[in-house]
Amino acid sequence: MLLKALYSVAAVAAVLALDIQLAWARAFFDSVETEERGKALFEKAWPLREVLDRHEKRYRQSAAPALENADQLYADREDLPSAERAAMLWEERLVRDGRDFEAAWKLSRARYWLGGHVAEDERREQFEQGVAVARRAHLMEPDRPE
Repeated sequence: MLLKALYSVAAVAAVLALDIQLAWARAFFDSVETEERGKALFEKAWPLREVLDRHEKRYRQSAAPALENADQLYADREDLPSAERAAMLWEERLVRDGRDFEAAWKLSRARYWLGGHVAEDERREQFEQGVAVARRAHLMEPDRPE
């Protein structure tokens, strides 16, 4: 379980680092485009922007299937590692976008389910995490029934 937690933290950190780098690079190039004095720099850096666009597209495409599979993994939740992986994917998604209501309520549901199926010493933590995420989801969308 500790190894899975460390893997999850490392994966989330890597995704966040790449997102931050992409956002910084995009902001840099956008600001250079609008400034006349940066025209020469922009012309020299344009090939780099094309590379950035290709890598960003590839990164987004590789991340999308994993996020879509969380629902399938949760549907197969009788296999405990499948439910844990689904929860980890929703948690990573919520870390990337703290206002992602769908990820929040699905993570809450998964944590609550895991609370009834993991080892006795881990149950309370799962239930508490499920309740905490449910409260967070309710704050995001108080009128949604999920």
